[in-house]
Amino acid sequence: MRLLNTSHGRKGGDADAVSACVAALTAHGLVTTRMDAAVTALRAIAPHRDDLVAIRTQTVNRLDGALTRLIPAGAPRGLSADRAAEMLRPGASPRGRWQNTSRAGGRSGR
Repeated sequence: MRLLNTSHGRKGGDADAVSACVAALTAHGLVTTRMDAAVTALRAIAPHRDDLVAIRTQTVNRLDGALTRLIPAGAPRGLSADRAAEMLRPGASPRGRWQNTSRAGGRSGR
């Protein structure tokens, strides 16, 4: 049997993969494992979660771009959806837009 590559964490070569497969196929008494149902379910939904996170990030970035174009000096960080709607209402004063935008008590601009 050939010794597998021990090159300090770097990927092994094709020969290592072949050797591992041959060892697995020719060994006697190996225990066959089965995939747990919970692992299977998590593997099925993980890509969907990744898609949802990407869509949320894209939506937040689009909202930020729109607010930057619509509000002089842009919008403050940590803006909630309710606060953004309030800032975009017709007749909202520019001064009132910056009051109470953070938990620390508000800012007077960027």
